[in-house]
Amino acid sequence: MLISARWACIPFSLLGAWVCYRWGTELYGVRAGLLSLLLWTFSPTVLAHGQLITCDVAAASFGSLAMFALWSNIRSPSSRGMLRSGVTLGVALLCKATLVILLPLVVVLWLIAGRSYTQSSWSAMGGQIVGTIVIGLFILNLGYGFEDSGRRLGDFEFSSRMLTGNESTTDNAANRFEGTWMQDLVVPLPANFVLGVDSQKIDHETHNQPSFMHGVFRSRGWFFYYAYAALVKVPVATWLLGVVVAIGKLRSACTVHSKWRDEFILLAPAALVLVVVSSQTRFTHHFRYVLPVFPLLFIWVGQAACISFKNCRVSQSAVVVLTCWSIVSCLTTYPHTLSYFNEFVGGPSKGHQYLLGSNLDWGQDLFYLKRWKDEHPEATPLSVAYWGAVDASFADMRYQLPPFEPTVGWHAVSINIVKGRPWPVPLPDGTNTNTVGERYRYFESLRPHASAGYSIIIFHVGADELRQVIRHDSHF
Repeated sequence: MLISARWACIPFSLLGAWVCYRWGTELYGVRAGLLSLLLWTFSPTVLAHGQLITCDVAAASFGSLAMFALWSNIRSPSSRGMLRSGVTLGVALLCKATLVILLPLVVVLWLIAGRSYTQSSWSAMGGQIVGTIVIGLFILNLGYGFEDSGRRLGDFEFSSRMLTGNESTTDNAANRFEGTWMQDLVVPLPANFVLGVDSQKIDHETHNQPSFMHGVFRSRGWFFYYAYAALVKVPVATWLLGVVVAIGKLRSACTVHSKWRDEFILLAPAALVLVVVSSQTRFTHHFRYVLPVFPLLFIWVGQAACISFKNCRVSQSAVVVLTCWSIVSCLTTYPHTLSYFNEFVGGPSKGHQYLLGSNLDWGQDLFYLKRWKDEHPEATPLSVAYWGAVDASFADMRYQLPPFEPTVGWHAVSINIVKGRPWPVPLPDGTNTNTVGERYRYFESLRPHASAGYSIIIFHVGADELRQVIRHDSHF
């Protein structure tokens, strides 16, 4: 059943690949489109999350499609173009609530770029803006079956501090707009869409799991977390291709010159998503939150294929080498792309020093642990502390939890747990322990024997090693 569900995710990745190729080709030429396509197809982060039943790759694909349709319509306005732009906008909103930021962006992009493209009248531009947004909202409401759409703003019962106006989040619903002139405003959104945004905001206001970055846990996140994650999770060669483009722009070495308006429409959504997501610093756990940025940046980097410095073919060869390097970097980690970290930080085996959570260990290596155990019958009994949402017995494994102090034997522990990230560990009877937190940190001082993928570390503790650990750790 899970495999079938994941097959349903493949069209989203294919759509993103098509957008990268098509938009890149129209902006910079066929070679650029092909390079953008390759960067998307062999992006470790896209490959990792494209197979998961989450909304991030779908949001990236439909969000970029909506911006492509908007760009096409701004360049050559028509009723058909407005319809395409509105429909794709509505579908993007259905994919991920974060993309609600595209609604005001439609207005801004039309006002900044619209007249300079076609010299359209203000009234014609206004009609295009209103039409696009109305169609987008219609598709969004259609997706929710028009369930409780058009409710007055003052009639909502919110729980987040942002929408209640309370200083603390409580179980008592409230509405900061009630009793103000805004209470009678009709909200053209499905009620559950609005309440979903409120619920997400509660998560960002009350989340009590510590954030981790560069070996440090702390109670709040970092505003530069996603930029840092990109530095360690995106292939080095992809970064270098971006540097080639930047140098080419400065030296006017691009063989295809796009208008500034084209690149503004391409990059403004990426910048806005990054700023909005980075502003939520109550916790920072998931690099996947900025996946909608990926196709837009891949399209921009794709123009590296058009770089041609004067009397220098080395630059073209360098682009080919960097492209191959980026692809090989991804394939050498496959199928463990969720745990990918680039060469700059030592690859996936060193990733736990920089990021945790879904950036490395989302419980994906359980069946690799089962395979390893079947190949090593001597590793019996094997205790397991698994960081995941399912019981490890799902993989037909009989196990017990490791003790909370060093003990002779075989132990398999998820890297999130080794690093001390709080998590309720599944028990063999299907229940969960209380959050274990620091109780398995002693495994950090033990030498790994093997691993299942890059997220589950296998330890074989002998008597000599046990004595050494106890001797060096006064806690035991």
